[in-house]
Amino acid sequence: MTPVPILCRFRFAGSLVLILAVALLQMGCASSSPDAFRDGLTDRDRETALVATFERDIETVWARTKETLAHLSARIPRFGNETHQAYATVGDGSVRVEAVETTPGRSKVYIKGRKFGLNDDELARSILARISQEIDR
Repeated sequence: MTPVPILCRFRFAGSLVLILAVALLQMGCASSSPDAFRDGLTDRDRETALVATFERDIETVWARTKETLAHLSARIPRFGNETHQAYATVGDGSVRVEAVETTPGRSKVYIKGRKFGLNDDELARSILARISQEIDR
């Protein structure tokens, strides 16, 4: 074989690897960056999220939720204080949390957990239990 076809094959393979790497980075950034959660949980996420209802005002629920996530998170959590949304890394996974006021004096907390790229209800359940303890104290 002549060196030119081999060089062309390496260029093509290198270009293909570069394109795939950029595509994977874009997909990863879309799913794990804090900006991906600026709109909160989607309706579909809320349908599958774990939910807890509290007989507390939204400000108390949100403050205790932030405290709990700050204590449990391996990194500094990202909070959307105006929208009552949060993203935190906990252990090997991450959680998205949204607090919603249903009526004055009554609020709900939605939580979705992910570990290794897959939904993890056990992680979400454990974090929600800790948040519930803090809110009920």
